[in-house]
Amino acid sequence: MKSQRTFADRADAGRQLAAVLAKYGQAHPLVLALPRGGVPVGFEVAKILRAPLELLLVRKIGAPGYPEYGIGAVVDGSDPQLVINDEAVRIVNPPAGYVESEKRRQLDEIERRRKAYQDDRPAPPTEGRTVIVVDDGIATGGTVKAALKALRKAKAGRIILAVPVAPRQALDELNADADEIVCLVTPERFRAVGLHCDDFDQTSDDEVVRLLEKSRMAAGNEDLTKAKAASASLGSTARRNGRSSEDYSRNGGNPMHVKDVMTRSVEIADPNTTIRDAAQKMRAGNIGALPVGENDRLIGMVTDRDIAVRGVAAGRSGGTTTVREVMSEHIYYCFEEDDLDQAARVMAEHQVHRLPVLNRDKRLVGIVALADLARSGTDAVKSAAEGISEPSDQPRR
Repeated sequence: MKSQRTFADRADAGRQLAAVLAKYGQAHPLVLALPRGGVPVGFEVAKILRAPLELLLVRKIGAPGYPEYGIGAVVDGSDPQLVINDEAVRIVNPPAGYVESEKRRQLDEIERRRKAYQDDRPAPPTEGRTVIVVDDGIATGGTVKAALKALRKAKAGRIILAVPVAPRQALDELNADADEIVCLVTPERFRAVGLHCDDFDQTSDDEVVRLLEKSRMAAGNEDLTKAKAASASLGSTARRNGRSSEDYSRNGGNPMHVKDVMTRSVEIADPNTTIRDAAQKMRAGNIGALPVGENDRLIGMVTDRDIAVRGVAAGRSGGTTTVREVMSEHIYYCFEEDDLDQAARVMAEHQVHRLPVLNRDKRLVGIVALADLARSGTDAVKSAAEGISEPSDQPRR
């Protein structure tokens, strides 16, 4: 008899899913995995798509006295959503205040689990964003349905459900809640998810934590590799010109660093705020650009030109269009310990007038502008700054 098993393990299932989902890589999706079994699958998807991996925590609201009979669910997020099964509520007819009380109790449990898995990291915002929901398989689909409905209520941009295996009937019932469903195996006689995986041992809490940390480290290392490559390229240019940052120092024989001239008080734009609010913040601060931050990470830059060209000139409403829709995602930055001439060359090479400044922990600590470099009085900085054509701000793609 031919085996029904299709995947070696959850990681294998994730890699096979990622091959089908590769077309979404350019959409900068957010991968949301349902713990615990969905995390090893989601880890592989996020790794191959170079996307952030986060958890989507769902807690069922059971009927009074019958906790296994779900009458609704609470789904985690920056704005947690309550999803109610109206028919089940009508049948059970819970006492007044029961649903609200259970909602608070389950939210407390979600907070406890988030702290255990993610050290109390806040849930990521999903409004306007392409979201890929991943689990290790679907049996009845109740939990997944609640998750999809909650994401829709939270105004996610595009919702893709990705699972290795599920019964056709369950997928048919989920069609209305997702923009696209990717399922690799839909057996005619579905019995259990585990029958389609050679290794389907239970995923431990420790494994969930390990994979989340590994995913975040991989994202940080990729950013650091890009920064090192840019630094090497700039160093090569300086050597070809026969000069180094020490030649231009006026700081007691030592090179000046970005931290010596940068502005430390930095306004940050939330990606989900409107471009009108961002423009007002720029006007109030008399600045032409704002770093865009999400979950304590730098994810883009929005300039006055972005708002004018990608927003207003494109006919978008300033009151509804978000910063995420117009921001530049190709971020050029420098580190606070970088020499001034290095920062200036980054500006010249990429035709930008200002750079976010990061510390070695990759946290935003300031911003340095062309004017800051010019005021430093170093000839190398002035020379490099002359390579920036006005009024360019970022290369548009």
